[in-house]
Amino acid sequence: ALSSAASDVYKRQLQNSMFQLGLKNTWELSLLCAPVIWLLAFLLAAMLKTLKDRSTAFRNILLLPYLMPSSAMLLIWTLMFDYGGVINRMVTALGMERVLWLEGDALRVPIVLLYIWKNVGFSVVLFASALSAVHPSLYEYAALEGAGWWTQSFRITLPQIMPTAFLVFVLAWVNAFKIFKEVYFIGGAYPSNAIYTLQHFMNNKFARLEYQDVTTAAYIFAVGVMVLALLLSLFGMGINVGIDFSGGMSMQYTMGEAVTQSDIEGVLNGIGLKDYAVSVQGTGKDSINIRIKAIDEDGVQGVQASITEALQAKYPNAAIYGDVNYVG
Repeated sequence: ALSSAASDVYKRQLQNSMFQLGLKNTWELSLLCAPVIWLLAFLLAAMLKTLKDRSTAFRNILLLPYLMPSSAMLLIWTLMFDYGGVINRMVTALGMERVLWLEGDALRVPIVLLYIWKNVGFSVVLFASALSAVHPSLYEYAALEGAGWWTQSFRITLPQIMPTAFLVFVLAWVNAFKIFKEVYFIGGAYPSNAIYTLQHFMNNKFARLEYQDVTTAAYIFAVGVMVLALLLSLFGMGINVGIDFSGGMSMQYTMGEAVTQSDIEGVLNGIGLKDYAVSVQGTGKDSINIRIKAIDEDGVQGVQASITEALQAKYPNAAIYGDVNYVG
């Protein structure tokens, strides 16, 4: 009887139209904002890397909204998107009619932009920290091969920092669930259907002392979050095709011809190498990066010599370039 009553409660909750609306909008906002944050932060961090020491001031400016109190941010945002605010002045200057940004379905636009403006700086800092560990010789060789900034960013930089990139996406997605405070401040307890989130539903139920609906909604949402978190974790394991690189060495080779990851792995497996990761790089797929887990310092030169000999046996023009990087 107890299980039947519980199932009836969950069934009734799932059939509640306002619960469905809040759940749909919550997932839409999070899955819309997280990829935008990830891509924008990566591009900004990659551009700031080219400025080197001069990038500090720009990083601080980008991080400022993340550190600002929400009340101050919301005040600025409401003034900007007011009917007579800066945004509508720009709209009229372009020959279009003003928009009621803070009312109706149009409110979703400033809410999404507010979330991006607030959180992109923190993601840029995480990306910038990871980018500082990418060896400059990779970019030097890519530049000699004619690779531009865009190609270097997505064919060299991104594969090198994939674990951090995955972490940034997860954090951006989780932070999107915290947008309720800003939405509530602007739209109130019963905003437009376009921005009515699950937190609105739960907050309103709590205000009416309907605690059973609050806990039921929380459990349903928690299950959904855990399922998506599991899928993201599996995806992260898939893209992190390397190893737990907590220590060891990293080497770069120019091969003199196009190669594939499976061919290089076949060569390395043939010499009995274990606990390694290979990534093929360069516009012509003619350079590789090999990462090897921690080994004894005395054995580093021997391993390097064995790898070089095995590669040159199949690819006569293969040669190591740059320094061997050691990670402790």
